[in-house]
Amino acid sequence: YKDIHKIISISILFFNLGRGEDYLYRGTTTFIGMNDGKPLIIKRKEEKVINGQKVIQFNDRNIFPEYYLIRVEKYKNIVRKKIDEWIYLIKNNNVKEGSTAKNIEKAVEKLAYINMSEAEKKRYQQFLINLHREEDILDTARNEGEQIGFKKAERKIQQAEDKAKQAESKARQAEDKSILAMMQNTDLTDEAIANILGLPLKRVQQIRSTT
Repeated sequence: YKDIHKIISISILFFNLGRGEDYLYRGTTTFIGMNDGKPLIIKRKEEKVINGQKVIQFNDRNIFPEYYLIRVEKYKNIVRKKIDEWIYLIKNNNVKEGSTAKNIEKAVEKLAYINMSEAEKKRYQQFLINLHREEDILDTARNEGEQIGFKKAERKIQQAEDKAKQAESKARQAEDKSILAMMQNTDLTDEAIANILGLPLKRVQQIRSTT
């Protein structure tokens, strides 16, 4: 029972069911001990951290079914609460002006379609088909545009990388010339040349080994 889902049954009645003047009835399932007359209470074990301490609590859990009976003919078209807006819709096949119940705007759209003539329904369905086609065309164009944009960006990135490599190569060539000139025209050690030019010692030593 720890993983059971609560069931709520709603019956919409267009016929007289027993005696009673109300249009909305609610019934619940309870279990009473046949010996002690006390109700069965379902508990759920929950662990919480309070002030850094782990606390185990057992809270009441309402898992048994609930039943609702809506007696449409008894409803007097007076809206007092949110559920009345739906009952008004069921009885009158229309949404009462000013209704704000959750998702009732979807019922407005559905009713508008149901109340269409067959010719209007066909035109509306064709409109939806055309709308989906246009959306597909736009999506395709958008994807193609993105692919073109990606390719252009990739080309620009590649061009920038190529220019950076060329600039790096020219800089290395200039450094090599400076190192060679200092080696040929001075008696400086490799360490001194590296310090003057701000280059790694290994770089200077590598060039000396190739000359």
